[in-house]
Amino acid sequence: MKWNHTGKKIVDERGMVLVVALLVIAVLVLLGSTAIMSTNTDMRIAGNYRESAKAFYDAEAGTQWIIAKIGGGAVASWPANPGDQVTVPAVSTSVPSDFSFDSSVLLKCLGINRYMFSMTGRSGSASRKIEIYFSRKSGIPSGGLTTAGLLDLKPNSKVYSYDSQDPMWASAKPTNISDSTHDAEVMSNTSVVLGSGAFVDGTVVNGANQDPDPLGVLTPGGLLYPKFSAYAASNDNATQGTGFTGNAINTSGAVTVTLTGKPGGSNFYFTQLSINSNAVLRIDTTKGPVNIWLAGNATTNNTATIQYTGKATDFSLYGNSACTSIYLMNNGGFSGLIYAPNAAIEMKGGTTLYGLLWGKTLKINSDSIFWVDEAIKYNFNNLGITVDVNNHSGKQGFAWRDVM
Repeated sequence: MKWNHTGKKIVDERGMVLVVALLVIAVLVLLGSTAIMSTNTDMRIAGNYRESAKAFYDAEAGTQWIIAKIGGGAVASWPANPGDQVTVPAVSTSVPSDFSFDSSVLLKCLGINRYMFSMTGRSGSASRKIEIYFSRKSGIPSGGLTTAGLLDLKPNSKVYSYDSQDPMWASAKPTNISDSTHDAEVMSNTSVVLGSGAFVDGTVVNGANQDPDPLGVLTPGGLLYPKFSAYAASNDNATQGTGFTGNAINTSGAVTVTLTGKPGGSNFYFTQLSINSNAVLRIDTTKGPVNIWLAGNATTNNTATIQYTGKATDFSLYGNSACTSIYLMNNGGFSGLIYAPNAAIEMKGGTTLYGLLWGKTLKINSDSIFWVDEAIKYNFNNLGITVDVNNHSGKQGFAWRDVM
């Protein structure tokens, strides 16, 4: 034992520096390990976030891809009743390179003109799912009875409205005025004339200032203009029998001409459509829609008959600049769309009609009842008028939500 000069015992402190040094090193190692673990965790979090974000962006890209497919006609037949679903696109299509999202989706009907689908995007081990809700955009800014010139409703003619997408009209048509949705639209850029006792259960507009040809059948560059030349070259005329002479229907005697639909729609091209005395024009849409592309005039004789099976949304007649007159005398079976902005349209017979009419002028004769089918505004048999992303009105819109 050692003593200092004051007589106090000297404590041997050899080795303490080493202990302190080891403790400092241990603390530094612990701090370093913690920093490394934290950094690795942050990197993993950042990596996961990056992959999740990329998966989300791919899901958004997939949404736009599906919308483009829908706009291009990928939906051959829209689901009609709540809960009904169809696959879009129906035919397998490759996803664009450098993207990873669902190559097809189930398009589900939620109600009248309301639909949804879900889209999943992927990146690495991450996936993000979003749900898209939308309605179809109206290709016609207003719907009902619309003209650029005179719109003449003769005495005691009535105009009501309904929506054939409503499940209650799945297998029937309205007949009672209490069934009206009160949204009938009667519009003219020039003049609407209501005869004595004529009634419109909705809106009547004089000086409507509407585009006279919103679907573009009259001028090059219009939406439907090129379809006339396309269907003149290739159509479904040859699939039919009695009553056809080339691209014309001009019946003689008591014959029946049947136009039959098919999935995706049959397309018939005519330069003349004349159903003469005692003849029958039968429109059969049980297997799919029927479209008539008319580059000429149409008439049915007083003793001719139109027979129609199906919804008004399944039959369409489009007339181009060569179609200047559509004269339907005995039209008790008429149900559908007539869109002929260069034609004088006249409907006689005092019967009940369903659909939508758009012409240069229009005359609905006395004691007729016309039911405007609002669904036609949103159903142009896949002519490229589909998703409305601009929310133009309360009945239209586009929304999505992130669900996973």
